Amino acid sequence: MSVKKPVFPRKSASQTRSLYTVECIVEAAARILEEDGMERYTTNAIAERAGVSVGSLYQYFPNKDSITAELWRRSRSTLIKDVAIASRHADWRLAIIGMADAAVRHQLQRPDLAVLLDRQQQHFESADVNGPIASMILPYIEQVLAASKLPLPYGPSAMASDLFSITRGLTDSTAATGERDSSSLFGRVCRALFGYLRIDQGDFADRERYPAAQAQTP
Repeated sequence: MSVKKPVFPRKSASQTRSLYTVECIVEAAARILEEDGMERYTTNAIAERAGVSVGSLYQYFPNKDSITAELWRRSRSTLIKDVAIASRHADWRLAIIGMADAAVRHQLQRPDLAVLLDRQQQHFESADVNGPIASMILPYIEQVLAASKLPLPYGPSAMASDLFSITRGLTDSTAATGERDSSSLFGRVCRALFGYLRIDQGDFADRERYPAAQAQTP
C-alpha cells in the first residue's frame, strides 16, 4: 500500500523571520517553475535560490509538492478574494466585468506559473478540505445574477456554472497557447459573458474604465 506524500506545509510561520523565510522559499519556487519548469524543480534548487539551507526549508515544507501546493493555495485565495470583492459592486454589470478582470489577472499576471499550477489543480483540490474552486466562486456569480433581475431561463445555478465555464475555458486555453495580451483576453471574456446573457455590454467592458468605477458597496 503506497503512502501519499503530504502536499501542504509542515507548520505555519508565526514570527517575522520565519515569515520572511517562508516567503523567500515560496517565491524561489515560483521563479524556478517560471524559468525552468519542472526539470530543475528540486528542494535543493529551491533552497539555493531562496538563500536558505535545505534543513531550514524542511522545517516548513516536507517536500517540493507541498511548496507547489502553497503556491496554488495562494493563487486560488487571491482569485476568490478578488471575485468576492467584484461581486459586491452596486451595478451588476460592473460586478460581472470585475469578476472577468479577476479571472484574467489570475491567469496572466504570472502566466507560465499559472499554467503549471493549473496542471496540478485536480491533485491539490482532492487533498483540500475546501473542495474545488468552482464551489467557492459559483455562489458569488449566482448572487450577481440574482441582483441583475435578468430572465434566467435555465435557472441561476446552471447559468452561473455556464458563466464560470466560459470564463475558465477562455482564460485557460489562452494561457496554454502562449497568448499574453490581457486586454484582448479581457475584452473577449466580457463579450462572451454578456453575449451568453444576451445583454449589450455597451461601454462597460472597458478595462481602463473599470478600476475607476469600482465604488464597492459595503
